[in-house]
Amino acid sequence: MIEWIESNGTWFYLITFFWTFLEGETFVIFAGFAAQLGILRLDWLIACAWIGSFCGDNLYFWLGRRYGERLVTRFPKMRAGTDLALTWLRRFDTWFILSFR
Repeated sequence: MIEWIESNGTWFYLITFFWTFLEGETFVIFAGFAAQLGILRLDWLIACAWIGSFCGDNLYFWLGRRYGERLVTRFPKMRAGTDLALTWLRRFDTWFILSFR
């Protein structure tokens, strides 16, 4: 993994943005090790991971708000998981959101 990070150089920060946009906490842990070894700049890594994660979360929120009910209607197997998440959200509100991320 370290060789792959070194071979991508500064492109790795863009890769970090896109990977965290899609979900990539494990990816960031490995990147953090590379930053600890001095291969990456920690401040850039944190910025790219945070911005990618923030943008991805906002897009997923918007998609769920705009198309969520249609998706659950079209794919009824999703209903149980959706209802469970909404129950937790109603019960634990802020703590659920913070622990999820």
